[in-house]
Amino acid sequence: MSIDKENLTLVCVPATAPMTLPGSVFTHSCGVCHERVMMSLDGQVILREHPEALIVCVTCVVVLMIEGEGLTMMIPSAEQIRNASRRAIPNPWMERN
Repeated sequence: MSIDKENLTLVCVPATAPMTLPGSVFTHSCGVCHERVMMSLDGQVILREHPEALIVCVTCVVVLMIEGEGLTMMIPSAEQIRNASRRAIPNPWMERN
């Protein structure tokens, strides 16, 4: 599959989300609204492979999609989502972030 690197988008949840995954980092911000986001291990791998990707929070990606922006989103497989859901834990940094 060919990837349009100009519009590559990595969608992350806000750092204040109630759940997180072990190994997530909170050092990135949304490229649109600048809200701090949490990035899972899978997201960190994608960002290392595609450092040109725009990091966008879930709220801003919806707005961009409504506005008709041509986004190429890196979407995990259904199995990856199921595995992540099983590993989710309460976000102990929620108040700090």
